[in-house]
This record gives sequence, structure tokens and C-alpha cells, in this order.
Amino acid sequence: MATPRRNIIDPAKPCVCHCVSRCVRRLFLLDDRAPTDSSCPSSGDAAQPPREPGFWRTLVSLRIVQLVALFAIDVVEFAIMSNHLHLLLATHPDLVALWSDREVAARWRTLTPDYHWRRRKRIPYHAPAQEEEIDEMLKRPGAIAHARRVLADVSQFHKFLKQRIAQLANAEDEVTGHFWEGRFKSIVATDTASVIAHMVYIALNPVRAGLAASLEECAFASIRDRIEELKRRIDAGEFAGEVEAAKEKLRSLELLPALPCDPGEAVRRLKTLPGGMPNPWRKGAVPPVVEGLTLAAFLNEADRVGRTERPGKASIPYDRPTALATLDARIEERLEEMPRGIGASTKPAATLSDVAEAIMNAAAAYAAPVEVALSRGLANAFGNFSGGLRSVTRRAAELGRTAVWAIFDPESRSPRRWVQAEAERGG
Repeated sequence: MATPRRNIIDPAKPCVCHCVSRCVRRLFLLDDRAPTDSSCPSSGDAAQPPREPGFWRTLVSLRIVQLVALFAIDVVEFAIMSNHLHLLLATHPDLVALWSDREVAARWRTLTPDYHWRRRKRIPYHAPAQEEEIDEMLKRPGAIAHARRVLADVSQFHKFLKQRIAQLANAEDEVTGHFWEGRFKSIVATDTASVIAHMVYIALNPVRAGLAASLEECAFASIRDRIEELKRRIDAGEFAGEVEAAKEKLRSLELLPALPCDPGEAVRRLKTLPGGMPNPWRKGAVPPVVEGLTLAAFLNEADRVGRTERPGKASIPYDRPTALATLDARIEERLEEMPRGIGASTKPAATLSDVAEAIMNAAAAYAAPVEVALSRGLANAFGNFSGGLRSVTRRAAELGRTAVWAIFDPESRSPRRWVQAEAERGG
């Protein structure tokens, strides 16, 4: 029997959760397909013009972007495959608490318009929230309280994502029924090392499926978006100056969520949060995934793990240049007008802090257990938590559970571990 989500996630506390959704019967429903294909019922209309490759997966990515702008949830990493979807989500219920009632109402009415009212007023359903809708909702405190809970809830995020895609697909194919295979699998990462391990697993999904031979080729995955964004910044001249200095600047970039949430203009203006903590969203700033951890370190780890062979899985060929090597070459090409010899690398790459280095070393040890556990499939992945013994036990105690299934425990080096929560309660 599936574990209730309330036994896994406390909606009042921030968490990072790896979510996996599969198409019904694991069919490749997100692959490119023509609406008039013989396998789908058709109304007999003229064939539609050919679409760009990856139409449905593009549709999923656009819907994710829409939801991130409304929810207090970061998409830390994602991969959209032909028959399943990986999302690593970081929730911010503390951010929702900072929003005014009007901000909450505006976001909620943009997400769920008053369809009957809009039909009477002849206002398009896709239009932004209207002042009359917002004012009407502000008269109902219960509705505002409900929206506050929902706007940082991973279950509601998936509901609005998967429901829209299923409706569009069914309408096009002129069918009814399920598009997705029921509930999504959720695995809570209980420490920073396990967060990085799940990021690496998601980034390498296209590689392991044999669809990409390098991180740059991982279509519809945030890892490729990260690399393409760096290329654009290099071409725009952001990493100007001497070649070595430009490379050091590249290696000093923080690791940020692939799709950070929108904190709202009012929150951006705050200097500090309640309690005196500095505001991580001030003036458009984006809180990093892990304080002090660089994007270069993550790319290096993904490249390293991707070159490790796994039974029955593809890997990155060893003769392929790493993502960082490709970016370095692009910097050198951009700055080729500099005097000869400046591009020669004599200094080591920017070093990580001691804490960040310990996190990356732990994440390296976690990579194999995560892949072993998740390769067993949606229904059989071990546990709803991942992380070290202390962090998993602490999370179980916070949820009031005496024991939990954990995906891996580095102390036992086992992909399956029955963790007793009582061990943490003594101190």
C-alpha cells in the first residue's frame, strides 16, 4: 500500500523532494506523435502541420515554468523523458507566509480562475487574475488560508502540472481516461549530500537511457539548460579579461536552482526576514541550492558519475570532453584575441570550502546507492527518504514516526535500511 504523503512531508516545513511521474502503462506518450496517427481516434479533420521535435515535452517544460512563477517551489533539477518525468522540488512554506493576502489571492486566481464569472464577463480563461476575482476571494479568509497551504505543496504542484497535460493530450487524441500512472513517487532528501546525489541522478537520466552521450546532449533536461546558459553568457562577453581569470570566474559561480520560484516584489524589498535573518531573495537574488557549492563542482560530479558504467545502462564515453572542458574551450575561443600564452592554465581551479568539499565527497559515495534504488522502478524504489543515518532518523522523529524506509544509509553502504527513529530522540 502506498505511503500517505502526510507521513513523508510536513507541509509547514521546507523540504527537498525527488518526484517521479510515469505515463500510464509506461507508454511513450510524451514522444512526438501525430494527432491523426492510426493508433489514435481522429475526427477526420485535415492533417495538422508537422510540429517541432519534442512538442509534448516542450509543453510540459512550459507548464512547469508557469507553475514555478506562482508556487513557492523551486525546481532544483528536472528531466523530461518520453514516458516519465523527474522533478527535484524545494518547497518554501516560509516564503508563502511572507506574502500578503492580496498576493496569495492574485496567484491563486491566476492558477484557478473563476470560470463561471469569466464566462459571464467574457474574459479569457488564460488572462491574469482580475481585481474583482481577487477582491471576492479576500472576503473569504478560509479560501486565503487554503491557498497559502497549497502554494507550497508538491502534491498540488503535480496536480496542476499533470492534469493540464492529460487534458490537452486527451482532447487532441479525442479520448478519455488516464494519461499518468497514478500517484507520483516522492523521495525526501534529508541532507545536502543526498540533494546533490539526486540532482546528479536526474541530470544523467538521458545519458543512462542511451539518448545522450554527454551532458550537453541531454534534451529536455535542466543540465543542458545550465550549460547552454553558460555558453550564452560567455558569448555575451560576461567572462571577459584574461583567459585564466575568466575560467576562475566560471568556476566561482554558485549552484542555483534550475527554475527558481518568484518571491514577489514585496518580498524582494525586505532587508531581513522575521527573526532578523538576511533576506535571501532581496533585490532579485536567488538562494543557492547549497551555500558555498559551485555550479562547476556539480558539473564535474555529473560528468564523473556519468562516465561510471552501470549494469544495463549507458554511460558517457571517456573520450568525450567534460562540460567544463567544453566551456573552457569556448572562453578561449571568445578571448582568442588576447596575447598568446595567457590561456595556458597554470593555477588550480577555484577550490571548494571545507564544508562544500565534504558535501561533494559524501554525494560521490551516495551516487551508486541512489542509482541502484531508483533503477528498480517507480513502484519498487527503496524508501521515501534518502540520506545519512542521522538526517533520516531526525526527519522520522520530526514526523512522529518510529521507523522509516530509507533509500540508502552511507554508514551501512546498503541501498535498503530500516532506520529506527528512537535513536535520535535521546539527544
